Amino acid sequence: LTGDVSLSGSGFSIVTGGGSYTLTPGQSKTVTVKFSPTADQTYNGTLSITHNATNTSSPISVPLSGSGASTLIISVAPSSLNYGEVLNSHTTDKTLIMSNSSSSTSNLTGSVSLSGSGFSIITGGGSYTLTPGQSKTVTVRFSPTAAQTYNGTLSITHNATNTSSPISVPLTGAGVTQIVIDVNPTSIDFGTLLTDVYLEKSITISSTNLSTTTLTGNVSISGTYYSISSGEGSFSLQPNQSKEIKIKFTPTQEGTFSGNLSITHNGTNDTSPIDINLTGKRGKAVWTRSTNQDACIMSSIPDNNMGTSSLIAIGWESAI
Repeated sequence: LTGDVSLSGSGFSIVTGGGSYTLTPGQSKTVTVKFSPTADQTYNGTLSITHNATNTSSPISVPLSGSGASTLIISVAPSSLNYGEVLNSHTTDKTLIMSNSSSSTSNLTGSVSLSGSGFSIITGGGSYTLTPGQSKTVTVRFSPTAAQTYNGTLSITHNATNTSSPISVPLTGAGVTQIVIDVNPTSIDFGTLLTDVYLEKSITISSTNLSTTTLTGNVSISGTYYSISSGEGSFSLQPNQSKEIKIKFTPTQEGTFSGNLSITHNGTNDTSPIDINLTGKRGKAVWTRSTNQDACIMSSIPDNNMGTSSLIAIGWESAI
């Protein structure tokens, strides 16, 4: 048996067994045909075998068919973005990497978009083209404006063959309020007073620059001989704002006196109320006549409980 083996049709080729042949009775030969598509399409060809056999006409036509399909492998990592708790009016960025595998046979194309309030794409949004082995970074920002939970989705459309399109990347985060209160000083000692006068001291309440919203509260006082001369009652402070509270100590009798300044607030860094301890004394005093001046002088006398205060000249009177 003699003849020839040939092939027609793009995408197909004879690897072994092509060309002329001679087969003795009982002999056979193998013909190997390779299919090598270069595009996503259907291919058709014909393997033609001429012969001198008497049992069938020549040539024998063997139909060849196949479809080309690209291998496109996309990967996205991580598969979700969780921002945890973020202060309101602050921002946190996170990134993910999308890649076209080096095993891919063609370019990976598609688009990156986002849905969900509180989230935005900083870099890597819109359409893209990645050659085999190439990757790109997508940066997503979380910017909460309220104390609540936020959810969104990063959507990646693609032409990859290893997974369906689009790829959805869940986005989650929570907005939290921070109100930082600062009170200075944290206690007040008025010392010892001798006469029926008063002594005034002050404290400052501040909302620091770390606060994200308004600091509110109320200032009140308790304790004998203590009063608030300015700043009593409710207050409202924006971040970086402060308020002065003036406290007056006016003892009218001897003794040690304690009081408390109470500051209720909605701060998140300290418990409410904040209590400011107040202490003060009214000491014992005696009148004496100066030997070298016609002066009337009041001075303190030692007392184990009261302590000793400074001399205070309070007036003059005529010599006798």
